[in-house]
Amino acid sequence: MKSKTGISDMKQDGTPHKSPAGCPGESSKRKRPRCVSTAVFYARHNPLRNPAWRWELAGELARPGRRASPADDPLIVEAARFRRRLARCRTEKQLARLQAAMPDLFAAHSIYQTGGWPKAVLEARLLTRIPLADVASRSGLIPTVVALYASLFFDVAERLQSQGYITRVIGRLERVPPGLAWSELQLKRHAYFMGPLVLEKLNHLVFDANGNIQSTDVNLKTAAGRFTACLRLAILAELPDKSLAFRREIYRSYRDIRELDRKSQAQQEASTSIEPDLERLSSANCPLPASATTNSASIPVLSDTSNDTLQTVGETENDQKVA
Repeated sequence: MKSKTGISDMKQDGTPHKSPAGCPGESSKRKRPRCVSTAVFYARHNPLRNPAWRWELAGELARPGRRASPADDPLIVEAARFRRRLARCRTEKQLARLQAAMPDLFAAHSIYQTGGWPKAVLEARLLTRIPLADVASRSGLIPTVVALYASLFFDVAERLQSQGYITRVIGRLERVPPGLAWSELQLKRHAYFMGPLVLEKLNHLVFDANGNIQSTDVNLKTAAGRFTACLRLAILAELPDKSLAFRREIYRSYRDIRELDRKSQAQQEASTSIEPDLERLSSANCPLPASATTNSASIPVLSDTSNDTLQTVGETENDQKVA
């Protein structure tokens, strides 16, 4: 039987061809089918190509016995040289020499290898379509490091118009990919669909440096405090595996804060006071973010160890979960 390329998949005796030893892709974490050639697997038109395809291809080139050709991408050749030297490092002194020899690539690889919240924020900013210089300034990195990271480890610039591909890269809320925290998925999702302004607000007002939802005090008497409270409630409402009663309380709290905001804006034209509404919010058992003007006994406290665990007064363990 012949494949679409016209090459026979079977030997003359009817047995399938065996892939040669050292087939490209075996050493990478994401293995590809043996029958797929390297050119097809890393081709530009491949809809399943990993954003770190250049780094993976550099791993193919870094294997013993492989040599670069003049037609190879210079960036991939440089990354392959880096991978060879990194594989030979056994001590801290050897790593220090590698860092001194290739500082920008070493810094970009450190972000990719370490992972966590800084990596998620950097990739989220790359999804907002802002220039790389702005990404570097907001992330506190050198522009060359950001350019190397965007080319080697998160090459999505040419596919930002393809929502299907970006959604596959980010992941879906109903099924968080393994190794990815729920907060990282939320940050990238809002960054891509809502832009850099929403991303920076989420990064500074909702999530802390570790990717957990903040539980710091906000002042509901100010417009900025009410905005922060509503933003946190919107993220809390999307927490997975929460009861229907919890989501209803989130909605009531959001509605009350919006009403409080409306009355506060009307206060400039009339002498209406918002203190009664603040007292009502304080006495109600609503899952509000911590506020300097409300009773802390009715405020939910987020667990320090998990960003999807919420301890709310009045919510029992036998609440029915949302299907």
